[in-house]
Amino acid sequence: MAGAQAEIKGGYSLAMVPFLDGADNWLDFSDGIETFLIMGSQLDWLEDHRNTPANPSSEWKRKHKFAIYAMRARSNYNAKQMIDGMSNYYTAYETLEKNYKPQGDGTFRDFSDRFFTITLADYKNIEDYTEAIKKLQNQLVQLKVTIPEPLVILRYLQGLGSAYSIFYTSFTTNNQILPNDDGDEVDFDFVALKAKGYERTLAQEESLAVLAVSTASTAGTALAATGDTRSIEVPYCTHCHKSYHTKEKCWTLHPHLKQQAKTRKERRGLSSKKRKIHEDDDESDDPVGLIAHFGMTANNDAGNLLHTQWAVDTGCSRHITHSREHFINYKAIPESSAHVKGLGGTSCAPIGRGTVKLHAKSRANLDRFILRTSITCPTAQST
Repeated sequence: MAGAQAEIKGGYSLAMVPFLDGADNWLDFSDGIETFLIMGSQLDWLEDHRNTPANPSSEWKRKHKFAIYAMRARSNYNAKQMIDGMSNYYTAYETLEKNYKPQGDGTFRDFSDRFFTITLADYKNIEDYTEAIKKLQNQLVQLKVTIPEPLVILRYLQGLGSAYSIFYTSFTTNNQILPNDDGDEVDFDFVALKAKGYERTLAQEESLAVLAVSTASTAGTALAATGDTRSIEVPYCTHCHKSYHTKEKCWTLHPHLKQQAKTRKERRGLSSKKRKIHEDDDESDDPVGLIAHFGMTANNDAGNLLHTQWAVDTGCSRHITHSREHFINYKAIPESSAHVKGLGGTSCAPIGRGTVKLHAKSRANLDRFILRTSITCPTAQST
């Protein structure tokens, strides 16, 4: 009954307290329990009655028991056993703190490694990535290690990945990160807010842009890339001034070619429809790469030129990359639910799919491409 009243009065239910399952959860769990007791008007009373009296009153027993119950309800089995039978909230809390609070050089090295390698690619969206950075920063503070905010900001921006390269360049050019005498430097919350705004911009662009790839064979096409802009060499018609065909194959100049193409399409009939269904089925177990990221050959070596290049093959049905960092949104694929097959019987298992954004420059103009349902295969190799 006391628990129900505390939850209703404070508006912070026990279910909202993060679950304690290991050292990584201690900080969130500790903050959650404290918030729960504060919102329920319990913590002040507990602090005033911290020590166990010789003859505890029924009120003392009831309130300490309730606080211990709250911790047990949001802890794993081992944690429950550690504080089983305890009657003093602070004794129980200190027992869990001793066993779960991160401490020592090993923990420091682990947190440091994670801080300097964390990327947006490891999380669902900007919000989750931002919270992970903050959590790591707070965990390091618990070890009495304070990272300067400019370094946190720079690490945050670097971890956004190549899909945010334009944002990174623009932001670092137009904003002051290091403190100065004028006091006009940005703080972490401002950076995170701007990154979230750019995430929305990418989402809007995705909803408006559609990638159109001709089913006709395109010879000698490749994307040579540096940064966020890729230069694409494609056939160009000097008669109608459109890309992806030449003057000799221009339907405007040679109308009979259009009729021949239509006839061939009708002749394919049902098989053409089946192939289209196969290409549109994201759960197909036999997809092949439409735009294969050359980075697969580079073996994740960021210093290799191939790491930033893509190749076009209009005869294939899937976009493939070895790197998660190129996605502007991403969803994991259940393990072994599908395989990507290539030439010579090679194959690899994709681990996720989503949307990749890149710019492609043809002879006619500069186009922005949104690659939908792109898949990532970390073990993929070019052959």
